[in-house]
Order: sequence, then structure tokens, then C-alpha cells
Amino acid sequence: DFGLGILLQTRQIKKMVSSYVGENAEFERQYLSGELELEFNPQGTLAERIRAGGSGIPAFYTKTGYGTLVAEGKETRQFGDEWYVMETALHADLSIVKAWKGDRAGNLIYRRTARNFNPMMATAGKVCVAEVEHLVEGVTIESADLPIWHQDVQSFAIRNAQQKIVAYFYLDPYARPGKRGGAWMDDARGRRELPNGDIQVPVAYLVCNFPAPVKVDGQVRQPTIAHDDVITLFHESGHGLHHLLTQVGALGVSGINGVEWDAVELPSQFMENFCWEWEVLEKMTAHVETGKSLPRELFDKLLAAKNFQNGLGTLRQITFSLLDWRLHSTFDAQSAHGQAVLDLSRKIAEQCNVIPQPEISRWPNTFSHIFAGGYAAGYYSYKWAEVLSADVYSAFEDAAKLTGSVLDPQTGARYRQEILEVGGSRPAAESFKAFRGREPQIDALLRHGGLA
Repeated sequence: DFGLGILLQTRQIKKMVSSYVGENAEFERQYLSGELELEFNPQGTLAERIRAGGSGIPAFYTKTGYGTLVAEGKETRQFGDEWYVMETALHADLSIVKAWKGDRAGNLIYRRTARNFNPMMATAGKVCVAEVEHLVEGVTIESADLPIWHQDVQSFAIRNAQQKIVAYFYLDPYARPGKRGGAWMDDARGRRELPNGDIQVPVAYLVCNFPAPVKVDGQVRQPTIAHDDVITLFHESGHGLHHLLTQVGALGVSGINGVEWDAVELPSQFMENFCWEWEVLEKMTAHVETGKSLPRELFDKLLAAKNFQNGLGTLRQITFSLLDWRLHSTFDAQSAHGQAVLDLSRKIAEQCNVIPQPEISRWPNTFSHIFAGGYAAGYYSYKWAEVLSADVYSAFEDAAKLTGSVLDPQTGARYRQEILEVGGSRPAAESFKAFRGREPQIDALLRHGGLA
């Protein structure tokens, strides 16, 4: 459903289709259960030249994401100077939706295609991409037709303002037997300039393990995802944008390549902030039965619980980071006795813990991040990346004071140019200062965490 961006909302599509099935309760039941297959073939009822951009089977049209389903022979209407023409084929578990935008005369302005678009599916991914397109001006994301390794996998293309494809990415959203757990983004191919001057566009994959659609009593039941899952999706999308929007031609430092360990999480943690904005959450949520957005009072409760025990969590991260630092700097392993590491951990814990560490505690024995997880001498990067990402996001908060929205295209353009596009071609500290105009400050992190 990424291709339609903000044009379509789940609850609005349900209204459109319901307006077609009308009084036929059996049709409506079949549609809502995912059983109904619809094909629309009105002839000559909508702007011909817009329709000519695709296969010529317009199903409905809309203005700013809402409208009425159009059946053959019904009168068509115009909304201002723009048409939104849609074509759709809805199946039990696979849908293809196409959209064309044109002027009053029917001149084609753009088209978009969405594959695997299920009207009952949660809208988090669609809204995530819509916010990216709004925030990073000149970027559009549309469905692609790349080879896939599983039927659940979707592929997408990213186009620039000149409609040139600059990157591709895969999304593998659902859990399944044999699939590795967790969520991650990685690169399948980096951007580079080839010997003949052509550009090899980057390719990335975003992998999650969200609940998959299931059949209950023969009916497809679409999954819903928790707010934590939404944060995960935005987080991995941040990594993806860092790799996909690079403009560096040297493979070793393009995208996520060559970015310092303590800054590579900046773009991902930056994106998480949008999951706590009402203007974003309101558009990505829908009740499974009524289609209504999350009530504001529930959002306020969610926000109030966001920082529960954040102070203790911060001290925990500082304790871990200090032990890692000292083990890799001042700790003398040659003369250390058998419990030296444990003694060092207790000394640090005494400085940081509000509740004394129990005598039985042996937490360094399970601190696998620094012994087997690749974070040796670098665990501090978790918290330092939070400092950087919070400070970067505060620039959008400052812009919102003037524009009324954190989705500010001008600030987004600077973020893209100074952070995302440069990849690892210059020190991350220089990229940060180029964007913020100063050294990092801790104020935004403390404020976001409810500590100031």
C-alpha cells in the first residue's frame, strides 16, 4: 500500500466500496471478510487521457483522498481543477490499486501503483512513507516489480523530483516459520559510480516480524500492529533512507557504509520521534471495526506513559556504557584477579543505581553486547545516538513553532542534504554541525525523556 501515499486511507476505501455494494448485505459481508473479487470496466465515463496512463479500467476517483465509487453509466463529477482516478482489483489476499492525477482537461500529471494493498490492513506503512514524501521534498515512493523470495515480500522504487529512479528497497513485513526473528535493515547493494559514468542505484531490504494475516473459519483476518511495532517500522525506515538517498559515488562511503558506529543510529532513532506526534498517529490508526482513528484521549494516555521510569532506564544505559568504556581503557587485564570485572561493575553501579545492586547479581556475565555482540568499546553509541537524533529532531520542533507542523519540507530538505545524502563521505560530527550549525546539545534528549 506504499504507492498511494497519503491519497488513500483504509477507512475511506471501505466507504467507497460500501457505496458500490450499496444495499446488498451479502456483497458487503463478502468484501469485509476479504472474499469478494471486484472488477470495474466503465467505458468512457472519466477523463480519457488520465485513464490512458494505465490499463484503462478506472474504478473510482477522489479529491484529497475521499470520493464516491463510480460505476458504469453514472455521471462523473469534477473537484476543482484536479482529477484523482483510481483503478482497483480486490482479491482475498492480493490487490493492485493504481492512481492517476490529472487536470480538468485530463492531462496526466502523475501515476502511482500499489501492490498487495489490502483495504483492511493497518495503515502504518502507508503513513510512514507518506510522511517521508512530505518531509523529504522531491521524493516519491511507488511499487516496483523486483524478484522476490516470498509471496509476502514487497518491492518499491524511490523517484526524485525529476521522476528518475534513484533507489529500490524490499519490505518483508510478516513473521513466518523459519524466518529469523527481530527487525533489521541492511543493504543488498550500495550506490556507486561505474567506470562508464553510470550510477549503480542502491538497494536495501527492511525486514520485520509483524503478525501475518490469518484465516479464521475460512475468512481472512487482517492483522493489527502495536505502537511498538510502528516505532520499529519507522526506525528501520530511517536506516533505509540513510542508505537509499545517498548521493555519494564511492561505494565504501555511500549510504550507511563508512558511517561511524556512534552516529549510524541517528537517522533511525530520529524517525522514531514521528511516532509520538498526534498529526502522524491520527492518520495511521484505524479501529478494526469502525475505522475511526485513535481517540485523542487515548493518545494522551500513550504519551503520558512514554517516559515511565525513563530516569532509571537512562541510568542503566550509563552503567553499561561506563563498564564497557573502562574495561577497554583503564582496566588492567594482566594483573586483574578473578572477580575484578565484577568488582568494577559494582563500583560503577554504586555511583549510578538508585536501588543498590544485590550481592547475588552477576550482570556482566550476560553483557553479551560487548563480549559477543560487536559493541566492544562502543556501547555508549546507543545513548550518544539518542543525543544526536533528539537534537536533530528539535530542529523540526523549532520549525513547527512557525509552520504549525513538524513535517516541515524546508527543514527536511536540509536534513536530507546534510545528513542522509553525504553517507560516510565526511565525519558524522561535521554532518551534524552542517545541519544544526553548532555542536550537539543534550537539552532535547532530556526534554523528550521527561527529565527536564
